[in-house]
Amino acid sequence: MDKKENRLYEFDRFCLDVSERILRCDQQEAPLAPKVFETLLLLVENSGRVVGKEELLKAVWPDNFVEESSLTQNISLLRKVLGDGVDGRRFIETIPKRGYRFIAPVRVVNNGAAADERAPDHAAATEVAIKDIPSGRKLAVVVMALLLTLAGGVYLWAAKRRDETNARSGNRVRSLAALPFKPLGSESGDEFLGLGMADALILKLGGFDGLTVMTTGSIAQYTGRGHDAREVGKRLGVDAVLDGTIQRDGDRVRVTATLLDLRDGKILWSGKFDEQFTDIFALQDSISEKVSGALKLRLAEGRRSQPAGRFTANMDAYQLYSMGIFFCNKDTPEGVSKAAEYFRQAIEKDPNYALAFAMLADTYVIIAGSGYNFMTRDDAREKARAAATRALELDDSSPEAIAAVGMVKAQFDGAFEEAEQLYRRAIDLNPGFGTVYLLYAILLLDVDRLEEAFKHMQRAHELDPLSPIINSNLSLLHHVAHRPDEALRYSRMALEVNPNYWHALANQGEAYEDKGMYQEAAAEYRKLAEQEKFSLYGKHKLVYLYVVMGRGAEARKLLAETQKPLREGKAEPLAMFNIALAHVALGEKDKAFEWLNRAAESGVLSRFTLQRNAKLAPLKSDPRFESLRLRLESRRQSG
Repeated sequence: MDKKENRLYEFDRFCLDVSERILRCDQQEAPLAPKVFETLLLLVENSGRVVGKEELLKAVWPDNFVEESSLTQNISLLRKVLGDGVDGRRFIETIPKRGYRFIAPVRVVNNGAAADERAPDHAAATEVAIKDIPSGRKLAVVVMALLLTLAGGVYLWAAKRRDETNARSGNRVRSLAALPFKPLGSESGDEFLGLGMADALILKLGGFDGLTVMTTGSIAQYTGRGHDAREVGKRLGVDAVLDGTIQRDGDRVRVTATLLDLRDGKILWSGKFDEQFTDIFALQDSISEKVSGALKLRLAEGRRSQPAGRFTANMDAYQLYSMGIFFCNKDTPEGVSKAAEYFRQAIEKDPNYALAFAMLADTYVIIAGSGYNFMTRDDAREKARAAATRALELDDSSPEAIAAVGMVKAQFDGAFEEAEQLYRRAIDLNPGFGTVYLLYAILLLDVDRLEEAFKHMQRAHELDPLSPIINSNLSLLHHVAHRPDEALRYSRMALEVNPNYWHALANQGEAYEDKGMYQEAAAEYRKLAEQEKFSLYGKHKLVYLYVVMGRGAEARKLLAETQKPLREGKAEPLAMFNIALAHVALGEKDKAFEWLNRAAESGVLSRFTLQRNAKLAPLKSDPRFESLRLRLESRRQSG
């Protein structure tokens, strides 16, 4: 093992563990995003030396061009975590126009041998000490020194061997992806069954200490026959993958499963099962137990191995739930509609299926927020509330049910403090529950707590790195923080997975606008305008952009084209804010306030957006702007 990779750096109350890639404060982990950790490590390794900005940028972002603001953000986050004083000099000193210097004393610990700054030359120190000893005792002292040196060498050798053994053992697996089991038979619905198997194992393994399990959203796209486990695992950036096959044959189900360590290619565990189809739940328990045993995991404190009500013993309900999961992860209007129907059918088969109620509530929230025309927002809101409430009644310790209630509180009631408490409780019950970090980050953005929103969104990204929704929201956060290059980076990651994802297209256009690349921004908005569901949304973003580009006549012509669907009431909630911005650009304040008020009534305009969006600057001196701000504030407080 590389000595540098096995090194600890201690300063003040902190310990920076290079091999584990974590920072601890008083033995408690202080979460850092990967790039923030790299920034701190480089500064600590060069303690006392000024590290230039260019050096930091090249070391932390070697393969990407990023602006200096990204580095500034990292330093700001570090100072907050480290608890720097107001002057910012207790740990990290800013050297104007040059860079940064880590100024706190650092103690280096390497393979169990500690040293302050530099390890002393123990052999030389022993030699000096021996010279001062009377000759009659020198032999005994020399022998004792040699024995101590030998013992120290044996200790270091043993420590190194122990570390190397631990690195090879299952205990060192910190992240895992349970992939959809590949269908082998011709039974209808086998691919849904394979995804359902993975989803159940993700839920079961998510309760173990020290293991990050990729969310169902990360692996759902690999449902079917074609994925290569090693390639998928590498793309997800995990240490190990759980892969398998599933085949139904009448009333029996045959399953194979393999747990593969991607770091050395070794198989940690494999097994074959041939069971009655009705025993598939016991089979899932068996596989999760075998995996946790192979990885030497222990159940997190306070977690139950089989939470009551989360799962079902009804095979028909389970299959319908699995189909709901499959379609929900398609993230399209058609997929969401089918998902809601399958979750409803699963509940009809098992009215006590808490997890199905929680997922149904999530689906209705998506429908309400996206303005899909197969259900009104009010209808979706009430159905979401009823489903979330029932899920929590059935199992008040289910993280999914708790998060579903939190989502309803935040999205529909404006009860942000109550929702925040619910999200925290869900995370406490399952720290690997990826969706709740996304929801929590969105809430924090709504209440203008940007740095905390970044922290939770980055955690969501670690658990679900390929999610278009999470990457799009990271792009949004960087846009709000005025970092267009990073905003572009994450929107492109989202579009690699889903080239037509509306939110990513919109964020990419906004990032191009921020960089003054108006032609590129227009191209993204045209892609939105070509989508039936987001046509008005895209066209009104183009109206604003055309005015900025000095193409006022084209802007007014395009706005006129949208008047008929607006008169017919076909403006989806998501488009209302952009319609307001289009009128702002054209100097039509009355129309702008009309649509801002409609956006507020529909629930798509937040207090944060009203305050932070620079495009609304021409309205801020108008008394109606303050009135609207107070109304949104009142809604938040009354919630």
